[in-house]
Amino acid sequence: MLKVDMKGKRYGRLLVVREAGRDSRGNVSWLCECNHGGVGKPKRLVLPGIRLRQGQTQSCGCLIHETSRLNGKKFLRHGLSNSPLYLVWRNMKARCLNPKNKDYARYGGRGITVCDDWLVSDDFFAWAESTGYQPNLTIERTDNDLGYSPENCYWATKRIQQRNRHDTVMVAICGETKSLIDWVEEYGVVSYRVARERYGRGWNPEEAVSFPVDQHNRRYKTVGGELTRNESTA
Repeated sequence: MLKVDMKGKRYGRLLVVREAGRDSRGNVSWLCECNHGGVGKPKRLVLPGIRLRQGQTQSCGCLIHETSRLNGKKFLRHGLSNSPLYLVWRNMKARCLNPKNKDYARYGGRGITVCDDWLVSDDFFAWAESTGYQPNLTIERTDNDLGYSPENCYWATKRIQQRNRHDTVMVAICGETKSLIDWVEEYGVVSYRVARERYGRGWNPEEAVSFPVDQHNRRYKTVGGELTRNESTA
């Protein structure tokens, strides 16, 4: 993978100091220094290069604080109660801390917690801004058995989050295991709903995702999860 040399470049309030390493896919992260708009002591943090180049992250989190203050809003205390990010924060706490929440059994009820820092909205908002939050993203945990904290969380599209759910159906076809929705998209023959219903009735995974709906309805019937030729249409 061709590396873009970003050393010495500035992105918003961030100055790229040096390369900080690569992930398993070869994507480069960079050590950056935020100047807080010229106020206070600079802060250093490591960020993926793609977030910097796409303008997703432009400060250590200080910018969102200042923007909120300029708008006369101070996170939870002063007017962000209808923003998408506030709702993410509120719902995260509710499912982990409120036994009356409909999702509590799958979160707080099985030991999933929210770290102390994130119980304060300002700290959570700062982390969100520094890690590339956008309204179309949802918060995801790297390890679904651990709680919500900066070390265990990242932003993901809803499609990625859906694949990481505890109830995601994983199936093996030709010796390879993937989620059922991945197989549906790879074969491109039936919808996920049809494949999921077929699999639930005991169909072979490959047939569930690859057998056309019109042929199933006209030429075959399902008996005990197995496709059987419908002689009346032969």
